[in-house]
Amino acid sequence: MTTIYSSLNAVLSRNDAIAYGADVHEKARSCLNRMVMDLTSIYVELLPLYKQPETVSEPDPYRFVAEKVTVGTNYYPKIRFTSMAHLPMSGSAGAGIAEIVYYVIENDDRDAGFVLKRADRGYPFFQDDDFEEQEGDPTLCEDVEELIFTYYDQDGEAHEEWNSESSFYKYATPRMIGIQLKIKKKSAVYDFNTQIMLPVYREKPE
Repeated sequence: MTTIYSSLNAVLSRNDAIAYGADVHEKARSCLNRMVMDLTSIYVELLPLYKQPETVSEPDPYRFVAEKVTVGTNYYPKIRFTSMAHLPMSGSAGAGIAEIVYYVIENDDRDAGFVLKRADRGYPFFQDDDFEEQEGDPTLCEDVEELIFTYYDQDGEAHEEWNSESSFYKYATPRMIGIQLKIKKKSAVYDFNTQIMLPVYREKPE
């Protein structure tokens, strides 16, 4: 009986581990699919419609800005762009361009990793240009151990940050974005990667 119980317990443990890993993979798949949908629906003003910023001017409402910010003792990306993939909340209209912001916050449970959030403001979002994190912003992924975005310009050069309003980036927007997401559950770390070729991007001006 002891032998039978031990064998059965081992099988059940393996089944639990398989189900546990499947849950993590489903969580990562859902998160990455949402980001792919947002970014493949990106809205960018192209030349000659786009005008480079002057010394005193309002920021481009359709700008792409990606930076690294401190969250706890780690660095995580914060990304702001506009997209046609608006997800209406509280019964608001679902059509049109939206401002989307990805940002990471600390989990209330310090051992549970970090939380990736997604803010979504429908048009006309630029009437109040100051972004503020809201407690009700939907969660894209929990138990985030690491999140790295890599931005590629039209020449294939990789960048860790981006600002389409900056002369350093030639007022262009990324051509492709790479995403590395690591999710930690207990002692196991699961690594997921994808690359997104943006369907529209602003080239460097001549």
